[in-house]
Amino acid sequence: EISACLVGSEMCIRDRVQEARPHLASVYEALQHAKFRPQLKEWPQITNAVGIELDNAIQNAKSVDQALADAQAAVERLLQG
Repeated sequence: EISACLVGSEMCIRDRVQEARPHLASVYEALQHAKFRPQLKEWPQITNAVGIELDNAIQNAKSVDQALADAQAAVERLLQG
């Protein structure tokens, strides 16, 4: 029971939550290595541009080198305004 834990003991609370919901252990582990997305107003356009070029490479519409160069050029254009 949580009341048996030391007040404010993060480890105890985490253990109790993981006991009740074992699937959350993988979520907790992933969050230890998570990186936040950049806070840029252009971020949606950047991810779209990179995604399009990666898709081009995957479908062999472009070489990997050309797709990466085109993605870089698109991102630079977006960041320059």
